[in-house]
Amino acid sequence: MERTGDEAGTRWTGSPDGRWVWRPPAPWGGRVDDPEDPAALRWHQVVRPWDGTPVSAGSGARSVWFIGCATDIGVSRNKGRPGAARGPGSLRKAMANLPVRFGDTLELVDAGDLVPRDGDLEGLMEGLERLVGAVVASGGFPVVLGGGHEVAYGHHRGLARGLSARSLPSPGIVSFDAHFDLRPEGPDETPLHSGNMFRILAREAAERGDAFEYDVIGIQRSANTPSLFREADRLGVRYLPAREAGSPEAVLAFLRALRPAARPLQVSLCTDVLSAAHAPAVSAPQPFGLEPSVVLEGLRHLARGGRAAGLDIAEISPRYEGDDGTAHLAAVLLFAWVNSMAGVD
Repeated sequence: MERTGDEAGTRWTGSPDGRWVWRPPAPWGGRVDDPEDPAALRWHQVVRPWDGTPVSAGSGARSVWFIGCATDIGVSRNKGRPGAARGPGSLRKAMANLPVRFGDTLELVDAGDLVPRDGDLEGLMEGLERLVGAVVASGGFPVVLGGGHEVAYGHHRGLARGLSARSLPSPGIVSFDAHFDLRPEGPDETPLHSGNMFRILAREAAERGDAFEYDVIGIQRSANTPSLFREADRLGVRYLPAREAGSPEAVLAFLRALRPAARPLQVSLCTDVLSAAHAPAVSAPQPFGLEPSVVLEGLRHLARGGRAAGLDIAEISPRYEGDDGTAHLAAVLLFAWVNSMAGVD
């Protein structure tokens, strides 16, 4: 059932102006081994569906919120191959049978999906900002399930909103991606899309006199023009090219050299950073992308480090394979993230 409503209400119901829709979470299903044995539980047995009850300060402590953002409008605007709007459902299906290893140290919450109305991507990002902001203000940890990589824009703004409510600075960004996503804005460009959201965030940071701290792992020279490398240099972006990120040790060395820990972090995983041999069902497959084990260790390091304020995962397009293998790979990466947060690697 789709719902819309007024933010002034006592419960979350969706967009007050009808620009986007909130779809409450559907039940997760999966294998049940022994319902009486806590050591036999799987994620589908413990995830709590959120019913829109307001999240209050402190109520989200030690909770991980899965927030679906079912859109590939930004991918289409960026002239990529669509399909990522089905990513959230595919990810939930792949996560359902993961074993619970974190006991009662964390709570999993499914916040349902945000869906655009009439192609209004900008309105959808406002909704994502609001929901992420409420979760972060409550002390919860958002995991945004994309969707195209444009979801990183609403996620970032929501993190900044929620962190500000806790008197914390806006987040820096660590992205695993084959692309800089720094394409220009201008009269010849569609406003927001999956290839320019970090450039827009850089401009917005400059307009408010804030620093723009952006680090990227997995950049492909075949996927970025020289002008994008120049723009990255102009903005002070630190990046690790894919050809130099062939081992966990190289990625960990890059992450250990992150800027001082004054800011929380937005961690953004665009699945096209992975080798197409392992992740073919993405918006822009990369034949020489990173090995999953390399990305896995980078994510574990960030999850254990305590600076991460939120994670988004983007551009899984299930229509391009028949067995949801890319979603299952992403689910294992999320499994590692959650367990590392809980300290049960």
